[in-house]
Amino acid sequence: MPFAVRCSLTFMASLRMLLPAIWCRGPVDLGRGRQGSTRSMGISMAPRSQHSKAGMLSKVLIGGIFVAALLGGSVWVVTQVLGSRDASPRQTAEHPVETSMFSYAVSVEPERLRISGVANLPNGTILVGTLDKVGFGPLEMKEALVMNRIFAMEFGPELYVAYPWIGQVRALTAGTYRISVEFDPAQQSPFVRESLWRRNVNSNPTADGEDSREVAPAVYRVATTFAMGTPQEQQEAQVREQQHRQAIRQHLEETIRGLTGLWRRLRTQYEQDLQQGGFPKTDPRATAWQAWAAQWLTELRTLGEEQRLQETTSPAAPYRFLRDAVVTIYRQMPAVKEWYFEVLVKERRANDPELQRAEQQLHWAFGDAFAQLGHSDVPQPTLKPESTKRTVMITAPLVNIRRGPGMSHEAFSQLKKDAVLDFLQEQGEWFQVKLSDGQVGWVHRNVASAGPGADGSTDGAEQDNGNAVFSERRAPLRLEPMALPATPVDYLPRPTPDEFRVYADIEQQLRNLMVGSAVERLMAEQRVVQRVSEKYGVSPGLLWNIYLKVQGWEVRP
Repeated sequence: MPFAVRCSLTFMASLRMLLPAIWCRGPVDLGRGRQGSTRSMGISMAPRSQHSKAGMLSKVLIGGIFVAALLGGSVWVVTQVLGSRDASPRQTAEHPVETSMFSYAVSVEPERLRISGVANLPNGTILVGTLDKVGFGPLEMKEALVMNRIFAMEFGPELYVAYPWIGQVRALTAGTYRISVEFDPAQQSPFVRESLWRRNVNSNPTADGEDSREVAPAVYRVATTFAMGTPQEQQEAQVREQQHRQAIRQHLEETIRGLTGLWRRLRTQYEQDLQQGGFPKTDPRATAWQAWAAQWLTELRTLGEEQRLQETTSPAAPYRFLRDAVVTIYRQMPAVKEWYFEVLVKERRANDPELQRAEQQLHWAFGDAFAQLGHSDVPQPTLKPESTKRTVMITAPLVNIRRGPGMSHEAFSQLKKDAVLDFLQEQGEWFQVKLSDGQVGWVHRNVASAGPGADGSTDGAEQDNGNAVFSERRAPLRLEPMALPATPVDYLPRPTPDEFRVYADIEQQLRNLMVGSAVERLMAEQRVVQRVSEKYGVSPGLLWNIYLKVQGWEVRP
């Protein structure tokens, strides 16, 4: 019997025994003695008017004792009950975290995949399954609801992939696939999160005195790789896939050839008018420029319609990264055309930061496209500013300009982000720059970005009367980016020699970093990739993909 109940029964028995002695007249039976005789105590209760002061005092004293005992017992019982409730979460939090949350099996059928699994999770938990085609990308995502510790998913049969210029292609053909099922506590309903907290699933033990019901945000993922079809069917599927890749590559080369020609014409027209000093909006040359630009824009849009650049394709389509670069060029050139006109009519500076960023994005997009095409017969344009004058742009919110190349030198000026300075020379990690007022100072390269040619190289660009023109002598890189989340390291192909070279360049600079916190490390890594991208003329995103690809290939078992 619980201790609180026993205390209540004892208290009630004592009360029944003592109340007659206080308020009643007549004898009170106190039970039998040791010899079996009956003992009784006669209490003569006098009228209230005849009570003595001592009797009244004794009654008040005894009543106060019972009231105090009653209150004390009640407080003790309530304290014990609440204490046991507060102790429950701490006892639950001391249980070990479960390591095996769910498992599943994959059933492969013609053009259909079924997943059946068991999960040690509360009812209503949502699991997300992703089907990837190894080496290509994700095909489909599904959600499954856990009920009675059971969940199921199904992929197919009507599952297609949108290929550019080809259309819908069946996704579940013979080949190698990867399924990953993940559980994310942060994406669950409040009811499931409460259940997870109570069961201490994926949470740290709660310290004494704490009552945190937050669930740790760790994501649990279980993946498996498998093959569909017989070896002969897989070989036939590879032949069809290779035919699709050749057709898509041919269209991409034609598109890049057309975009390159349009970009050359725009750049040449802009440089010719800029060399003549520009013109006001009321000048006939402004009208002629707008008429020429309208015709140029019509040709660009016609090319986009013919090559279906507005269509949405699947992430698992061949040459996805290459097509993304082509679409970036197609969408960025009209904006650059408008900014060029603003420069010509003197509404925008030629070294405007926004214009320079747009030109840099175009430069990277062209570099990405030609790097993935490899040795193509399409001539690659090398974008250079209209003048060989090199510049440095401030990339941090507020930067000190110092007297010398070092932190020990005095800072005599401060510049805000996007300020453009003239480049003079480079010494170690410092750029010597010339300010607009003629003063010369030094700025660290971690807070500034050197424009094209700031490293002293011309990258094969030919110069004509101080103006840079397009060069076709630069040999493009050969890079083959991959959908890394969909490709286990065991299935990574051998990187190209250019990819090994890019990886070695990034790795050497990363090893020389001297930073403290994780945030500083991340920012320093981004600056390293930025510098390497400027060196090779490709985007930082493509370089980082190649870096991770080579790193995964080297650590594979």
